[in-house]
Amino acid sequence: MERYLQRSDSSGSLNSKRPATENADDWRKPKRPAVSKHAKFDSTRDVPTRNTFEDLPVDGAEKSPSNEFYLKAIAKVKRTGHIPPIILDIKTDWTHEALKEKISKLTQRYHLQYRNGGKVAILCHTPDAHQAVKDGLRLQNASFVTFTRKDEKVPKTVIHGLPAYVEEDLPNELENLGFTGASVKPLKSRSGLINPCPPFLVQLQAGADILKFRQIKYLCNCVVTISKFKPNRSHGTQCFRCQDFGHASINCNKPPRCVKCIAPHATADCNKTDRTEPAQCCNCNEAHPANYKKCSVRMAYLETIEKKALERKPVTPMLPPKPPPVTNKMFPPTSAWRPVVNSNISNATPLLNPTPMDQVTIGHNDESTKEMFEILLVLRKIKPQFVACTSWLDKVMLVLTHLGKYV
Repeated sequence: MERYLQRSDSSGSLNSKRPATENADDWRKPKRPAVSKHAKFDSTRDVPTRNTFEDLPVDGAEKSPSNEFYLKAIAKVKRTGHIPPIILDIKTDWTHEALKEKISKLTQRYHLQYRNGGKVAILCHTPDAHQAVKDGLRLQNASFVTFTRKDEKVPKTVIHGLPAYVEEDLPNELENLGFTGASVKPLKSRSGLINPCPPFLVQLQAGADILKFRQIKYLCNCVVTISKFKPNRSHGTQCFRCQDFGHASINCNKPPRCVKCIAPHATADCNKTDRTEPAQCCNCNEAHPANYKKCSVRMAYLETIEKKALERKPVTPMLPPKPPPVTNKMFPPTSAWRPVVNSNISNATPLLNPTPMDQVTIGHNDESTKEMFEILLVLRKIKPQFVACTSWLDKVMLVLTHLGKYV
């Protein structure tokens, strides 16, 4: 076996070792790696380096607000969520092919859903497609209704504590705080009286930092409180343009209708100024304005909303009755004392003519009870004397004198 193995000498050679007395001048440089003759080396290129101790993009934002990476990291992009449909009124001369051709010129990412009443819902796949179809139909003056997407909604807040005359200065004050493009509108009271300090409805731009805005405590040298805008939806949503229910005027492109008469014109263009003449509703043709809260069409709309809300509400399943508790035969359950006491109290008959204590008849066989009543009678008699005593010793002597025989 040893003839197939090559053994090396265990004694190391000193020829490959560096002598201890070698100077730095005698050091040899390592060999350079082989490089192809056709390889090109750019000596001017910058070697990428990175400082691992530098501030993170979010931490160093105040020092470098123009950092694109930081802006992308903190940018609040609202999720579009559910893209609302565009409900289009179909004209009599439109066919399915004509409708497809009209919408396909605006976008290709959609599908149609026909509904009752001569309407079709355009369901877009992306927010860009929804916006393109909406703008295109407005240019074509088509009659449609849609709803606001989540990324289009602007934050609304209410500011309390400001006088009415700061309405013009309030946008500039908010712009100095970093909230540009804010619209300010004073809210009117239901009573119609002029409020010297009305609440202001402020609509910020989309993407504004609403948490930072709510931290504002002072505006125009006044102490203010900022709260969330809560619209009153108890009477439903009514469009100011077409006077229909279920949508807002900002998303409506239907023909305008007047709130005071049945003529097909906007309310601002109505010539009816005499308040003595009754108005006429364009929804039910009755003698009231279209925004009347007790309108029959409005009441039917509210009933439909309540019915749909009840249908969406999950029904709680009926649980089976609980089985009776398992009792141990060795220790049967005992009744509680509370129902027994309550029953005794309820069944007790009150005394109409209570007998004085000194006239209570006591049985001859109850000596202890008789003795207790005698002690109580004695205490009642000596009460004035006991109160008149000036020291504890006098009180003790008085009690022992009259009750000593019972001790």
